Amino acid sequence: MATRWHGVTLVELLVAISIAGILLTAAVPAMHELVRSSRLDMSSRQLHGHIQLARTAAVQFRRVATLCPREARAGGVVTGCGRDWARGYLVFVDHDGDAVRDGPGDTLLAEVPAASGVKISWRGFRRRDVLQFRADGATHLSNGTFTLCPAGLAPANDVVRLVINVGGRPRTARRGDPAALCD
Repeated sequence: MATRWHGVTLVELLVAISIAGILLTAAVPAMHELVRSSRLDMSSRQLHGHIQLARTAAVQFRRVATLCPREARAGGVVTGCGRDWARGYLVFVDHDGDAVRDGPGDTLLAEVPAASGVKISWRGFRRRDVLQFRADGATHLSNGTFTLCPAGLAPANDVVRLVINVGGRPRTARRGDPAALCD
């Protein structure tokens, strides 16, 4: 009885590899977009959680709680609040309510490094660079909007906004809002 060989020819193998290459070429840009969108969603959820942390701490400790951009000096040592949200941010209980982490009563709750591939900006009432919560959980003259954009140029549907009302409650604005601009 003759043995029958099972397998593929070189031509069949080359055709299969060519089709796989074409499919991968189409899938890679979509995968890149998925990763970019996931980073943006993760950063917005993390920021939302830290806003809630600051608000809860203000109520729990009956003190002002502050969320502000990190200020790093030479050597990377974080010294307190700065003006650039791209460096990350701090959340702390602000014993004297001056929006400066300067005393022993100012308890650090979270120190968040800059998000990779995401640009965060804050636009608040009275052009303040910090978000503060009073002991009752309401904002301390600092309601406003965080805008999160992917680093680099991005279409409008890649924008996430976290809007904080005067009562201190954050909400996520829908994506693609033309009023949310990444500059």
